[in-house]
Amino acid sequence: MDLWVGDGRAASGSDVVQRVPIIVDRIAWAADRVLYGGVAGSRLPILRVSPGQGDPEDVVVEGVAPAATRDGGTIVFVSTSDNTLDLWTADANGRRKTRLAPSVTAEQVAVTPDDRFVLFTSIAGGTLSIWMVSIEGGSPTKLTDGYNVAVSRDGGSIAFTGEVKGVPSLLVCSLPRCSSPKPIGAATFATAVAWPPDGRGVAYANAGNLWVQPLSGGAPRQLTHFTDGRPLRSFAWSRDGQRLAITRSTVTNDIVLFESGK
Repeated sequence: MDLWVGDGRAASGSDVVQRVPIIVDRIAWAADRVLYGGVAGSRLPILRVSPGQGDPEDVVVEGVAPAATRDGGTIVFVSTSDNTLDLWTADANGRRKTRLAPSVTAEQVAVTPDDRFVLFTSIAGGTLSIWMVSIEGGSPTKLTDGYNVAVSRDGGSIAFTGEVKGVPSLLVCSLPRCSSPKPIGAATFATAVAWPPDGRGVAYANAGNLWVQPLSGGAPRQLTHFTDGRPLRSFAWSRDGQRLAITRSTVTNDIVLFESGK
């Protein structure tokens, strides 16, 4: 994986971290720094980097799917320790950990703009569904069936992927109840989503680039114009909308010959 950071319009940018071995490649902004998952020996740490200002540093020893409050003072992540997937919070240095919810998935985790609630995907109840819990702890509330959730910049809506009559779709609904999800376009199961700075559509990854599906309907517009065909795995705008971080991956396969007696 390479971590690309550019301006909020995706008009220009460059790789700030290159050739990171990854398992689950979700990224998020923590103030002016980017959180991402990597591999270190047998561990899956969450790392943090200030674009153009130094080397990455480990923040969480075992975790994936990071998110953070606006100032980066609280990090939210999915723990991979003890062979379980639980939702936790930690301080900016990865300490003072508190478990928020059990039995979650490694899909996108989102913190509301007011930093009061965390949205995540869980398999509780036997279906992939989106839940919300106070960042201070408490009982989670189920919102709707779906996955890959993102919160709008005004905190009034969420976008997510789900199924409509068996067809994978991109949907939006209003918080806090999400009582009437509205499909606005097509999607795939693994599509990462986010709200662009103008809030007039929902961005998603497809065929190595970012596209924006207008909330009003119609054809999506292409936002990035990478031409090398590399898969675009995850992306996130900074809270002020001025910068965009993108992970792009390269998959290589080797053929190895084993001969008996040698």
